[in-house]
Parts: sequence; structure tokens; C-alpha cells
Amino acid sequence: MNELDIHLFSLLKKGEQLLLARKLKQGKEIVSTVLETATSPSVLYQEALLLKIKFLIIESAYTADDGLLNSARKQLDQLRTQYEEVKSPSINALNLVEGDWYQTAKKFKQAEVFYLKIIENPAKDDLYKGLTYARLSKLFLEQSRFDQALAFGKKCDELAQETQFDILHLKSKIAIGYVYARRHQYSEILEYFEEGLRLSQSLGDVESEIFCLSNIGIAHSSRHHLKLALKSLLLALEKSELINFKLSAVKCLVNISTIFYILYNHEEALLRFHRILNDYEYLLDINTLTVLYYNLGDTYAQKGELEQAHHYFKKCIKAGDESGYREVKALGLTQIARNFVRRNLPEKALTFANEAMALYQDLGGGKEGIHITLITLGQIFYQKNDLEKSLFYIQQGMDLAIEIQSNEEQAIGYQMWSTIAKDQGDYEKAYNHYVEFSKRQNLLAQKQKDYQLMDMEIKYETREKEKEIELLKKTKEQREAAFKEKISRFKMQALQAQMNPHFIFNSMNAIQQFIVTNDNEAAMNYLSKFARLIRLIFEYSQKTQITLRQEINFLSLYLHLENLRFKNKIEAGVHVEPNIPLDQIELPPLLIQPLIENAFKHGLMHRPQGGKIDIRFSLNKQVLTCTIEDNGVGRVAAAKLNSWRPEEYRSSGIKITEERLNLINARQEPESIDHQQMIITDLVDHNNQALGTRIELILKLSL
Repeated sequence: MNELDIHLFSLLKKGEQLLLARKLKQGKEIVSTVLETATSPSVLYQEALLLKIKFLIIESAYTADDGLLNSARKQLDQLRTQYEEVKSPSINALNLVEGDWYQTAKKFKQAEVFYLKIIENPAKDDLYKGLTYARLSKLFLEQSRFDQALAFGKKCDELAQETQFDILHLKSKIAIGYVYARRHQYSEILEYFEEGLRLSQSLGDVESEIFCLSNIGIAHSSRHHLKLALKSLLLALEKSELINFKLSAVKCLVNISTIFYILYNHEEALLRFHRILNDYEYLLDINTLTVLYYNLGDTYAQKGELEQAHHYFKKCIKAGDESGYREVKALGLTQIARNFVRRNLPEKALTFANEAMALYQDLGGGKEGIHITLITLGQIFYQKNDLEKSLFYIQQGMDLAIEIQSNEEQAIGYQMWSTIAKDQGDYEKAYNHYVEFSKRQNLLAQKQKDYQLMDMEIKYETREKEKEIELLKKTKEQREAAFKEKISRFKMQALQAQMNPHFIFNSMNAIQQFIVTNDNEAAMNYLSKFARLIRLIFEYSQKTQITLRQEINFLSLYLHLENLRFKNKIEAGVHVEPNIPLDQIELPPLLIQPLIENAFKHGLMHRPQGGKIDIRFSLNKQVLTCTIEDNGVGRVAAAKLNSWRPEEYRSSGIKITEERLNLINARQEPESIDHQQMIITDLVDHNNQALGTRIELILKLSL
């Protein structure tokens, strides 16, 4: 292996570390360097290409960008084509990434095929097989196939115990913990994710760390340890934002909003839930949407806004059908049943409650949520005057409510018992149950008071952390990305202004006029220069920066062409101060031309006797100023002369140049943008008669 290959392999190793730390931008840059230098096909090239595909798949999952996933698909096809020739990477590595691609694309059957190829491979490869067990656990969980998901999570754990691979210990803890989380067995998940957090931090696995922090927050939230929950969720949110893991960040926002819902701060919860739906619904997976719709419905129900509650519970049920998230669907069905109970419509309520019970029985009759359905059935049968069934269901629901310490449902149960006892004439029992009902009501009232104070603390901590995260997001790297995005948006607009159909049409007319008057030499001269100008426009429009010398040369050619069209009646010149380093200063291409065209088209063309245009460049410290001065008819007269033209025909050169200047100067001083970057002055004599126009462009440089 030569020295270059050794260096490139060390770069790949660094790329793998950046992949683990989810520093995707830096990692992709390193991989691109290797791919540009390595020979294709070769082991080095193939390994770099595989790593690039991993980056693309992860970035696609983080941002819900199908374009990145499609790009990964093309690279995978290339890798497969070259595999037989190079035999690298390993077949297990290739199949694992292929499975990851299909899983990210939600093509679960195809993903399973590639994962099973690794399991069925007779070669001993414990690490890849363990990682595949974890992948299969996640795959089945996404399809709500809990038993299979748990079985593969435990297989990963068994292999981790045998091999002592820390990464397999981590993945098995997450896999098993997440199955319990999806089954709403929150009391069982804390130990899994706390151990997972320790392992992810020791391994530098940022994505797993975020995942563990999020689920620790959910576990604490389910136990109403809300400050602990908030601490974990805010940390997960911060880390998600730092690696641009948008999907995780939005899930954290959902769970933080749920804390306000638990605190009975309905307005804050609704504000946050709706903001998430409005801004990020496209990012959310169907499972998270199912939960979000349920929380919205329950918040409106607690406020007594039953129509809105019904609307979101129906969306919850529909999403639950689509996702297979039957636990939350059962809760949504129960809440619709309870809303019909509130409206004294027991038959309609019974339909939804029975469907919820069928789901719980199919799920194995877990304790989380079923107690609400049982007590709701008790309410329904009371309204149907079937006291025997009413008492039967209330008793079953109360047994579970007492076991899991649900004061809300206990209050409803004791109130129902008291009412039924009173109807039966057993006033002592009615009194005793009412006392228990009052105790639960007092506990709930006290909890709401305690929550009011906690709500203020949590709201303050949340908003302070959100401000801090917003500042972190405004890093130089992110400003660069935003700048490039905006530049690309204006690039075509600027090109369209430079390739203005009016300019091209007039140029063609000028050539035609030369030909008609038999001035073939002038026509050929003009056509040659025009072709060169068009070639430069296309060349420069592909670049983000050109030197000031290149810009000036382009402007000189453009001025010469325009003057030919005006039969050399225009006195034009470009003047540059001698202290300006023309080859060191860079600026976006074709920045000034639209303004010169504007001067010709709106000012000088209305002077049949000819005119003058002067372009000057000066430099003061790190500020470059370009002054364009003409002796045209002025803006007021030009506006009147052009008033007959349609709006879309009028020049957009000034507007485009202003926007580009704003972007350039904002890049140099993001926090302090000088809004006088283009100064337009109408030149007048002592009688206030127009003498022309002066435009000053102010450009901040980073020399």
C-alpha cells in the first residue's frame, strides 16, 4: 500500500468516527475527498462509496428528504455493479446498508429480505449478526409486530452477552426498551434506557444518546416526574438540533408539549401542539402523529370543547389504523365513547367502547388505558339502566385504577358507585363512596395547585433553553448554508436579468441593421463581441465568485457592445483606483451589469444626442464602492416615458442587485446589516432640472 492510500484510509477512519458522532457535513466532505482521489473501482473507492451511502441514508431519515434517499439508491446500484470485480465491502456490510435503505424508504418486506441474508450467512460474523437482530427488532416494531420485535431484541442481547461487544449491548437495550415503550409499559423501560445512555456516551454514539434521553424523558413523564422528564427532553432536543436531526427534534417538541398537557396548562399545550402540526407535520412518522392527535383531543376534552375533541380523536383512530398503533387507537376510541356518555348517548358510546375493549383483549389486556375503558363501560350501562353490568365494569376498572394509582379514574369510579348506591337506597354506602370521591377530588385539586407552580418553573426553563438552542443553531456553518441556499434562489433571477430578452432582442436588431445597410464588417464585429459576451455570461453564472478584474473586463465588453448599438454616441468609461488589488478581491459574478443596462435602457436611450456613463471603483479599508453615474433623463422622466410598459417588462436589475448585496454584506456581518448598501441619487441642477442618476454600491469584503 502506497503512502497516498495509507492517508486515504486514515481519512476513511475519520469519516466513520464522524458518522458515529453524526457530524454529517464534515463526514461527507471527507468521503468526497477520498472518492475524488481514489481509483475506481478499488477497495478504497468501494469502502468510501459505502460510507457515503450511509451518510445519505441517515441524512434522509433526519430531514425526510427523498432526494437524498434517491441519491443513495443510485450509489448502491453502482456499488452492486462493481462488487463482483472488487469483492469489497463485505457482503454482510453491503446487505446491512441495503436493508437500511429499504427500511428508511418504509419498504419493510424488502428490508427484511436483506437483513435475513445476513442472519442466514453461514460465516461467523457476530457483530453484523447482532446489529441485524437490532435492525429486525426496529423493523418489526415499526409494523407493530411486538412479539417478533421483542424476540429479536433479546437475540441481540444474548449475542451481546456472549461476545461482549459494547455496541451490541447498547443496541439490545434500546431495542428491548423501545418495545416496552410502544406497549406503554413505561415502568419497565427506565433501566434499559439509562444503561443505554451510559453506553452511548462511552461509545460516542450521539444518535443513540439522543434516543435514550428522549425515552428517559418519556418514562419520567409517565411517572409524573416532570422536572426530570423536562431535563432529559431538553437535552435531547439540544443534541438533536446540533446534529440537524430534525425528526428527533420534533418528537422532543411533542413530548415537551405533552408535559404542559399533563400540567393542565391547556393553552400552552394547544399552542405548542398546533405549532408542531403547522410547521413539522411532514416530518412526523405516523406513530408520533397518532399520539399527537390523541393529546390534542384529550386537551380539548379537558377544556370541555367536545366538538374539537371529537375531531382529533377521530384523526387519532384513523392514524392508529394506518400505523397499527393499537394502544393509542384504543384510547382514542374510549375517549369518543366517553364524549357520547357526556351527551347521554349510550348506544353510540357502547359501539366505540366495545371496539376499544376488543383491541385491548387482542393486545393481551395490559393495564395502561384499559381501566378507562372499563369505567366508561360502567357509565354506559348505568345510562342504559343495567346496574348489574355497570357495577361489574366499574369494579374491574377500579381495581386497575387503584393498582396504578390513577386518581382521575378513581374519582369517576367512586362517584359512580355513590350514585348507584343512592339510586338503590343504600345511603350509607352512597355517603362512604362520596367521601372517597371527595378525597380524590381534593387530591386532584391539590395536584393542580402544585402543578401551577411547577408549570411556571417548567415554562421558564423551557423557554430559556429554547432561546439557547436558537442561538446554537445560528452558527457560522449554518449561516453559510442559508447563504448558499439564498444565493442559489437568486442565481437564476440574476441570470434572467443579465440575459434580458429586451437586451438580446435589441442586439439582434443592431446586427440586422448593420447587415441591411451592407455594413458587414460592423455586423461581424458586433456579432463576434456579442457571442463572447454571451459565453462569459454562461461561464460566470456557474460560479459563486469571480475576481474584480474579471468583473471589470466583462463590464468593459458589455459597455463597448451597448455603445456600438447606440452608434458610439455614448461616452463610457471604467475607472479603478490604483490601490485596488484586482486579482485578490472576489465578488459574485455579474453583480453590476443589470444596473448599467438599467442606465442605458431607462436613462440614456431617451437622449437622441447621446450621453455619458461613468463607472468608478474605490476601496476604503474593507469596503469596496462602485459608483455608476449617467447623464440620462433621470428617474422621474424615465418613469413617465416607461409608464405604458407592462409591469413584468420593467427592469428588475436594481431589486436583484439590492438582494444580492444584502446577502453578501449579511454574510460578512450577520448581526449588523447596513441597509444603505445601494444609494441612488437623482442628480439635478440649481433649477432642479434632471442631470442624470448616480448609484453607489457598497460591498463589505473579507480580505
